[in-house]
Amino acid sequence: MRIYAAAAAIVAVLAGLLTTCAAGIEPDAVAAAPSVPVRVATSELVSGPGYVLDVPRVAGDDPAAAAFNTGMEAAARFWIDQVDSRTTLAPGPGQVTYVGTRVLSGLLSVLVNTGDTSVVLRTSHVTDVRTGREITLADLFTDLDRGLDTLATRAAALLPQNIELPGSALEPAEYNYRVWLATTAGMEIHFGASAEQGSGDVVVTVPWFQLETVLRPGIREIVGS
Repeated sequence: MRIYAAAAAIVAVLAGLLTTCAAGIEPDAVAAAPSVPVRVATSELVSGPGYVLDVPRVAGDDPAAAAFNTGMEAAARFWIDQVDSRTTLAPGPGQVTYVGTRVLSGLLSVLVNTGDTSVVLRTSHVTDVRTGREITLADLFTDLDRGLDTLATRAAALLPQNIELPGSALEPAEYNYRVWLATTAGMEIHFGASAEQGSGDVVVTVPWFQLETVLRPGIREIVGS
């Protein structure tokens, strides 16, 4: 009887394995996959003497969202520190937050009023979801100078013909391309205002495939997610 019972138990186990394999599931992978954090783009009004800012944030109970929010808070603090008896700050137009599966990007838009003039200035922050670290231009390219050369060439070709930027704005200098966002479509570069757009923002998106030869190995899968 023990032999028959043992045989029946073995048959039951084999039947279970066959059912699992037929469903396309590996025996060791039957356990539920870990849940993916839910992240939602939002913003927070921050105010004090002489300033009101609408700071991009990502709602989500995970380290990546917290790291992104810390980065955007630091960007806001930079502008807040510029406030004095003549300089005030208000929310600017064109603010945006992109939530990817492996990357988070935010654009802080600030209207700076000095009494005599008003200008919209922008700051961006891009967070690697895996590490929580900021992704900089140096992180994007295997060689920064070569990467900037290619980026400048591609951006100039994509600039609308009716838009004219100052002569040096498209040069392959890190400062010119410091305000950028990671999107699925490509690298979204914010150049700021032009004479044709007044206080608007000149935006050029360079597709990732056009930068393939200068990107670090594996970075496209992150920033393009």
